[in-house]
Amino acid sequence: MKVQGCSVAPQAFVELIERFVQSRTSSNIQSLQVEIVGGDVVITGYANTYYVKQLASHAVMSAVDEHVSLTNDIEVY
Repeated sequence: MKVQGCSVAPQAFVELIERFVQSRTSSNIQSLQVEIVGGDVVITGYANTYYVKQLASHAVMSAVDEHVSLTNDIEVY
């Protein structure tokens, strides 16, 4: 599934990315937040391993087109 950042409404895009990340990480990210900042994706929340944090990054990057950048601010506890 590829999501084009400008082909859907911003809130629908955010919700789609949130669902995709939760699906790919088996809902192992608490307080997941997805924001669009200047056309780029910023994700925040809490994960119990760096592996889950990395899965979230891969989920976002596989869901958006190649021109969208990602900032992964998920904290590992």
